[in-house]
Amino acid sequence: MYVETAASTTTTPIVLTTASTTTAQSWQIKVSQIECDALWRAPEGCTQFFTTASGTIYSYGYPNELQSQEMTACVRGNANRCQIDYSIAGTDSDSPDTFEVGATTANSETEDCTTSALHINQCQVGTTEATVAADGVEGCSGFFCHEVFSSRNDQTISGVVSQSGPPFQITHTSATSTLSTVGFKLNYIQVGNCN
Repeated sequence: MYVETAASTTTTPIVLTTASTTTAQSWQIKVSQIECDALWRAPEGCTQFFTTASGTIYSYGYPNELQSQEMTACVRGNANRCQIDYSIAGTDSDSPDTFEVGATTANSETEDCTTSALHINQCQVGTTEATVAADGVEGCSGFFCHEVFSSRNDQTISGVVSQSGPPFQITHTSATSTLSTVGFKLNYIQVGNCN
């Protein structure tokens, strides 16, 4: 997890809140300081930062979607890579699900993600979905929730969601109420497609 502290001489506190006070708990936390002008420093606002051409992004707490989250995962755009394709890391029938954000409804939702949502800026309809949906709507809203990862609303099979850029980033926000969903585990791959 990356945390911006700016160039400060004061300490930065870390506060851990747990549900149980009767069970002994311990953590091993490695803290590294990164110089403000380091080339490998995560962009401002990124709590996760990926530099490889492909990989897997997890929501914090997966396979338990944490409440009160606002995290942003960023991927560095590599040379001659102008697009990222995101897909679930598994199949729609895997247990635990690899995409279940906000609700356990067995379809995709791209318009009314009120409890929790994954936001992908500059998204495009992926290669596995038609360019124009049955309702005539083109494009991608950028919001994703429920059990199916798709750029189209009310789908029952997950697809590929593409993102043009850079910058490449996805943001996960969740409600303050207790959630019974798993969050997400998404694969990403950078592709050329520099038109």
